[in-house]
Amino acid sequence: MSLTVADFAVGAVTVGSDEVTLLHAADEVRQHLARTPRSGAAAASIHISAASARTDAYEVTVRPGAVIIGGDSPRGALNGTYWLLEQLGFLWVRPGASGVRFVPGKAIAEGTVRGVPSFPRRTLILGNDALHDEWRDWLEFASRNRLNSIFLHDTPPSVFPRGGANRPESADEIAADGKGWMFERWDAEGSDILAEAERRAMTVQFGGHHLPGLLSRGLFEAYPDWFPVRNAQRDARYNLCTSSSGAVTEVRARAREFFRRFAGPRVYHLWADDIVGGGWCSCDDCSALSPSDQALRATNVIAEELSSINPNSVVAHLAYHDTIAPPTAFSPSSNVSALYAPRNRNYAFAIDDEACPRNREGHYTELLGLGRTFA
Repeated sequence: MSLTVADFAVGAVTVGSDEVTLLHAADEVRQHLARTPRSGAAAASIHISAASARTDAYEVTVRPGAVIIGGDSPRGALNGTYWLLEQLGFLWVRPGASGVRFVPGKAIAEGTVRGVPSFPRRTLILGNDALHDEWRDWLEFASRNRLNSIFLHDTPPSVFPRGGANRPESADEIAADGKGWMFERWDAEGSDILAEAERRAMTVQFGGHHLPGLLSRGLFEAYPDWFPVRNAQRDARYNLCTSSSGAVTEVRARAREFFRRFAGPRVYHLWADDIVGGGWCSCDDCSALSPSDQALRATNVIAEELSSINPNSVVAHLAYHDTIAPPTAFSPSSNVSALYAPRNRNYAFAIDDEACPRNREGHYTELLGLGRTFA
């Protein structure tokens, strides 16, 4: 015996507890079933429950007249809910209500199916202001397609002190401005973003290339020793001198302000300037340190401040361009996680494919080293 969408009663959806994600899963089932015609004989029920494991796996059991969805976690139960809806004919092909599709004629047979995600973290990155403006639709789209993390990535980086300026209205004006407005979006709706993500058992990631912004370039004239040495001269461009106690003190203070203003995300990204060569310091104290070590040294400072404000969150160390090699002089703080971005690898081959020395002997070796460093 099999069940079709017409066999289920819209109101016959129950949950094992009033946990917020289970309640959301039940709402999703009801809303989707209500999109299709009901028959008077529709009586099949759906029960959704969850254990307290950290994995997002699920098990769905189909019996005559009933479906039982059990998640290893609430997110797992929500994943199982969307699996069931897909089997009944629903698809989510783009954000927003217009992206919901229904394919009639689908049916599910009796039996038990277990689904286990291949990756523990599955993230959708929203990389510009236009996408941030539509975060509600994108968050829903990501959740329905079984992602469990959303990253508001600030491109181009927002400005810390706006001085009361208002966001430009047209796309051309925004492009001419040359700066992002994600900070203002978070100021206005950050609490809503966190609440909607929590309802779906999704983590929120926030930030971008914000390390340079923690040290205002306007301080260069008064404190040139806070800035990197390049070509034997202090240079206001890019990052900081991580051996300068004054620069470190300033970065600490601004990091505290950052974490308090943008409170709540699970992962913060305050990356360095992403240039190939020349982004870091060559003063006497820094010259022996690789770009990766200088970047991790700065990230550890930021992470120390975060630990006192939100000990449940982490800071990402960006392994990218000149910081992609594993650090060797410093070890990551316990709340520092590696973000590996091998942009220059050959995507025609697997990263460990022996047929591609560029990947196998270069990027894969770096990845293994990062795995050991950030284990």
